[in-house]
Amino acid sequence: MRDIGLPPKQWMNLERMVVARRKLEGGKPPGEVAGELGFQSVHTFYREFEKMYQTTPDHFQADRIIFDPSNESERLGKPNSKGSLVR
Repeated sequence: MRDIGLPPKQWMNLERMVVARRKLEGGKPPGEVAGELGFQSVHTFYREFEKMYQTTPDHFQADRIIFDPSNESERLGKPNSKGSLVR
């Protein structure tokens, strides 16, 4: 294992927050993410997440647009008979 300059516990917490962010971006509820990643409580997860990202998991999710390919044509608009996009 290469040396990254962090104590093992700090490195592990950093990695756990990266995984948490990805799970939240994927649409998982914060409580479920906290349980899956082994946090003692949802409150502890919220505190650690906010310390790392300066926002709560709820606000983080609300600020993200989750890609849904089934709605892509509605978001982009549909071409009309002349080829222009209709919104």
